[in-house]
Amino acid sequence: MCAEDVDSACRAFELLRETVNRNPGVRLDFDESQLRERMGNSMPLGGHHIGTTRMAATARHGVVDSSSALFELPNLFVASSAVFPTNGHANPTLTIVALAVRLAAHLKKLAGTTSRIRIHNEADHVGA
Repeated sequence: MCAEDVDSACRAFELLRETVNRNPGVRLDFDESQLRERMGNSMPLGGHHIGTTRMAATARHGVVDSSSALFELPNLFVASSAVFPTNGHANPTLTIVALAVRLAAHLKKLAGTTSRIRIHNEADHVGA
């Protein structure tokens, strides 16, 4: 994991600790130096293809723009964890859903202003 991944995961644990410790009778403690070391030594496992079509402000730094449209094919959109610029430590499902909902709102706006819009999904290929 790169330093930014470790920083992000450690910050998530710090925020969790702050939130949990606001409640009376509950306490979350951990050794921050051990957390950082263990995060740095861990290997993320799982089936999420994170960062393969990174979201960025420019094509030089990523593959899709802030609307999840490919810079080189602006009518093609990506709704997955592939647009994440880096990996976190926990499951990305809620962030994927949030980006998909944001993309759906964007596509709805486009559909109202464009004469043609085609939404393509894997089901279109079944039996083809």
